[in-house]
Amino acid sequence: MYFQVRDISREGLQLLCSLRNKYLIPGMVLNLTTSFPMVGEITIPVLVKRIGVKSEREKDYLVVGTEYQDITKTSRNVIGQYLLQFSNVETLADLKEAGFLVASVARSTDFYFLKSESDYEEVLKLRLMAHQSGGTLGQDANLYEMSDRYDSNSRIIVAKRKGRIIGSARIHYSALEDSLEHEKYIEWPATFPRRDSVLEITRVCTHPNFRSNDLLAAMLKFLGITCFQPQRPWVLVSSIDALVPFYRKIGLQASPFTYQHPIYSGRQNILLTNAFDILLGRGVNPIYWNAIWREVYDYQLDAGSIRPTALDKARIRIYRSLGPVANLLANISRRPRQAK
Repeated sequence: MYFQVRDISREGLQLLCSLRNKYLIPGMVLNLTTSFPMVGEITIPVLVKRIGVKSEREKDYLVVGTEYQDITKTSRNVIGQYLLQFSNVETLADLKEAGFLVASVARSTDFYFLKSESDYEEVLKLRLMAHQSGGTLGQDANLYEMSDRYDSNSRIIVAKRKGRIIGSARIHYSALEDSLEHEKYIEWPATFPRRDSVLEITRVCTHPNFRSNDLLAAMLKFLGITCFQPQRPWVLVSSIDALVPFYRKIGLQASPFTYQHPIYSGRQNILLTNAFDILLGRGVNPIYWNAIWREVYDYQLDAGSIRPTALDKARIRIYRSLGPVANLLANISRRPRQAK
């Protein structure tokens, strides 16, 4: 029998089929091989609950209401991914409440550099929302405080899903005679590298409804592929105390310098690291290297930007062997709680 899936809910599927299938009756169990375009194919056992008739384009069809029977986590993953990409679902929370897993927000997101004034205004709104939801910005803050002079001479990464910007980061390239944004808050130490060898990353933000997934990792991959360059190898960022452990795991090294931002609350910690040391796995948690930097390493290696030593090659081989473990841990971290 051939069916069309017309509706998907947390309990089951609504199917449409030919009137010739009149032997379908409530109580039957069907083993459906279901194709979700551009996502995957799964087998779902369902219990037939209701049978009806529906007319479409002057033709009658059977409408079959079904209920899932022992649906697997893999099946929930495929359904959740399809709904995120092609349905009108708004947030990850909506899918998690329905018990569906979502492996990747990035698969339904476009990444590019800021192109228009309308996108820029949306980026400012995202900055405001993201920091207010994270508790680092007061509710009385306004949109104009989210912009400064560095926006005009920086590249701004945009992550857009279904016409809405859900992630952004600012990449600033300074000339030797110019000042970096961080020099507004600290005096540039003599032990730090030259300004024209530093890639300054600021204003990193993601939409609150799309966190705890791979959105930030995908932005970092895009940044590493498009912005990391041998002539400017140093990466400079700052972070509140709560996020420093995460940045340390992905390879960023904390410096002894901190400051208090005039707008954002919480102590800001300055982290400065050679980007190519990160890609070579030096000081990086191997699980995070696989999740974020593995593809960037392959790209930069093919481009000739990386020249690993024998020790580096041995380290990378070990890290690659842990790839399945990294994928497993990533899937576990995205599992929703059981619905009550």
